Amino acid sequence: MAELKQQLKIILAKCSKCGSRVFLITGILILIICFIFLSNILLKSINDTRLVVSLQEQVATETVDMKIWQEIKKKVELKKQPPAAAEKFTRNPFE
Repeated sequence: MAELKQQLKIILAKCSKCGSRVFLITGILILIICFIFLSNILLKSINDTRLVVSLQEQVATETVDMKIWQEIKKKVELKKQPPAAAEKFTRNPFE
């Protein structure tokens, strides 16, 4: 029985020496995983802010008055259309 206790103490002493190494390696691995996780979150948030800024540049910040917009649109369309009087005087030689 005494011999068994002595062997058990020897095994526990060896494990305690290995335990400190395992604890150190585990701690370093946890720190590396936390660093990778937090850096991914940080990079994602930076990319999201860049996306929001670019979208804000593309969107109008002021409201548009639809009545004025429709008037301007009609005037532009009238300028693009050829005058009706000019169409009456053009002759098609093939008719």
